[in-house]
Amino acid sequence: MTDNHEKRAEADVERAKRDLRRLEAQGEVIGTSAMSRAANKTRDHLMGADAENQDDWAEVWGRRIGRSLGVVFALYLAYWLIMTPTLNLSDVSVLAISSHVAMGRVGLRAVAPAFEALGMTVHLLPTVMMPWHPGRGPSTRAETPDFSTMLEEISESDMGKSLSAIMTGYFASKEQVQRTATVIAEMKRANPDLTYLCDPVIGDNGVLYIAEDIATTIRDELVPLADYLTPNTFELSWLTDLPVTTLEEAMIASHELGSPGTQVLASSVPDQSPDLISLVLTTLPFDKDETVEVSSMKHERFDHAPNGTGDLMAAVFLALNLIDLEADFVLSGTTFIMYE
Repeated sequence: MTDNHEKRAEADVERAKRDLRRLEAQGEVIGTSAMSRAANKTRDHLMGADAENQDDWAEVWGRRIGRSLGVVFALYLAYWLIMTPTLNLSDVSVLAISSHVAMGRVGLRAVAPAFEALGMTVHLLPTVMMPWHPGRGPSTRAETPDFSTMLEEISESDMGKSLSAIMTGYFASKEQVQRTATVIAEMKRANPDLTYLCDPVIGDNGVLYIAEDIATTIRDELVPLADYLTPNTFELSWLTDLPVTTLEEAMIASHELGSPGTQVLASSVPDQSPDLISLVLTTLPFDKDETVEVSSMKHERFDHAPNGTGDLMAAVFLALNLIDLEADFVLSGTTFIMYE
């Protein structure tokens, strides 16, 4: 019995030693493979290895170029912020006017983080309040009482007079749009440096989801005031009454929509590859004899994009413009932040 017991003890010791050696070896492999996996994942991401059709050069190289530019943008932004110590982003203040929800990330709850992440000050004025996005189910809709009075008070305050920018999104009534247009026009006359971005939140996927008179008033009264416009493909088509099914058509419609000096960022523009869509940035010159500048960035198409993506994209686009980056870097940065 004693011999058997000693043999079992020796076997247990040997087994323990083998297990310990195996764990040590696995620890080394895990540490090495984690770095290797990270490096491989980064390489594959930049090389477009996730493209479903590797034989489609447009899809593969579209991803490679877009993602590489995104990395370049991130490095450029870091360098720019470090080399511009006199810039105080807390002095940049934005008034955002749109819908507000208690739960979820749409409307103002999607907009605010884009500015706050850069240290900017953002003031929020809801047009309507809801428990959540209506796409989640029945949602009580309460139009903001005394909206016009509150907007007037903000515009006349010291904070209102020192605003860097205003952005607008969803409106609950035609009267809200009209009053907002009047106030923005007055504020821009008093402060020519005030920037205005109009995100014409009127519909998507071929359907208006606000009353037609609200959409028409946005087109007729807010769009002409805008320095920046961020329509999706449906909104761009509806606002201009032009088809937008290709990059060329998006450029034509953007030229029709914007005023001289306006930048139009059109989202969800169809690409030749069904797996990709584009952001198209059109800069309209002040002088009609000058060339219209157009840039585009491709990104992966998402079949079920989360609600609030358009709100966030418009805010990111405005925030990057407010730190005075070049247009191409703003476009690549917006794409990189939103989709990569």
